[in-house]
Amino acid sequence: MQHPQGAGTPLLDATFDHSGERVATAGSDRSVRIWDAHTGATRTILTGHGSYVTAIAFSPDDSTVATASNDRTARTWDATSGNQLSVLRGHHSWISGLSFPAAGLIATAGADGDVRLWRTGETVLATQEPRDATDSVSFSDDGGLIVTATYSGVELQRWKPGSGTRAVVMPVPGGVNTASLSPDGRLVVVGAAWADNPSAPAQILRVPDGRPSGPPLTVAGRGNGAATAAFSPDGGLIVTTHRDGAARLWSPHSHRPLRRLGPTGPPSEQTTLIDAQFSPDGRRVATVGATGVTRVFDTASGRQLESLPPAKGKLGVAQLNAVAFQPGGKLLATAGEDGQALLWDVETRLKRPLQHDDAVTSVAFSPNGALVATGSQDGGARLWDARTAQPLGVIERAAEPVSSVAFSPDGRRLVVADGTKLVRVLDCGICGSVADLERSARARVSRALSRQERRDYLGGLDG
Repeated sequence: MQHPQGAGTPLLDATFDHSGERVATAGSDRSVRIWDAHTGATRTILTGHGSYVTAIAFSPDDSTVATASNDRTARTWDATSGNQLSVLRGHHSWISGLSFPAAGLIATAGADGDVRLWRTGETVLATQEPRDATDSVSFSDDGGLIVTATYSGVELQRWKPGSGTRAVVMPVPGGVNTASLSPDGRLVVVGAAWADNPSAPAQILRVPDGRPSGPPLTVAGRGNGAATAAFSPDGGLIVTTHRDGAARLWSPHSHRPLRRLGPTGPPSEQTTLIDAQFSPDGRRVATVGATGVTRVFDTASGRQLESLPPAKGKLGVAQLNAVAFQPGGKLLATAGEDGQALLWDVETRLKRPLQHDDAVTSVAFSPNGALVATGSQDGGARLWDARTAQPLGVIERAAEPVSSVAFSPDGRRLVVADGTKLVRVLDCGICGSVADLERSARARVSRALSRQERRDYLGGLDG
């Protein structure tokens, strides 16, 4: 078996698959080659690492190859086709070793002294192709419907295979940015203002015919349309965000504005509010936008409760694209144009970054508050431990940016949409916090871990 680069190219690792039929070798040329162990013929070449590959491992069923590199990432690949499946980022130095403790679980050890556990191998339960490019996506309150906002309107689709229900398509001239289904499933409120259509107001549409339910939710001032709109958890309020820097609360019954949230000025791209979300109990609203400031308001009085300062990077203040409340907790998550999501402790005002390689477009907490999902223009949706801000895994998409991520109400599903026409529902039974991973490991180990083993393999984290 002759390595194509010749004897002058060092081989840094080699391993057999479990059947003994294939050998994988890693070289300093940044590639991994999978060979036929009997004939010496090259079966697959894996390329994509930014530096030399330091370790290789086959999954227990030999369907997946994991690789680690000096570029500080581990990656997973289809062992037959060579297609890249995921990129695992989080180490601060080169990765010296990796292994599969069990199917769907990878352990990596880095020169930074960290040992990390990763969940991989998300199962795709359903794939949908909306009729137009997707801006935002969510589950209905009962978890049975996918609600998709597209460049041509709103689509409601049952995602479970064999449901036999056709998509409800509600065209909206000019398209919509967001679509929020009322808890009873009878109404959808949409926000549609953007740079080429700055005056578009929010609208409430009936399901399933898409006819307007009353007049638009119009705010005075030219170019002061609603970028986003959402129902409160109980359906008794609607919040809209506007280009003048303020949000508004509305009655979905009278279509009248009830309260203004935040300062107001002339509508412009520099002041536009891009997202607003209710807390799970409906008592607060958080807003974010072009100024990078995060504000929290009391819904009953409209009084501002918190103002979190913007993050400042090399290019100045970073625009914020999305915001989410932690269910039952004190954290607030924001998604920034600077490639960072931030986890804020609202009480202490301390923040922790969740790093992507490009603008973060979407952020969501799992219903139990233990996980954070983020979507980015770097093409990845990532999972994080909300308690530690540690990365738990990556759902690596193609070159297309991820436009939106959302958890199902039971936390067992994750829906991911890209900026084109692809929406996937993933089985999130594999999702879990670091504590969940430790419990999984304990189920496979017949003895308690020593303190040193806990430090080595679990980073000293408490379960």
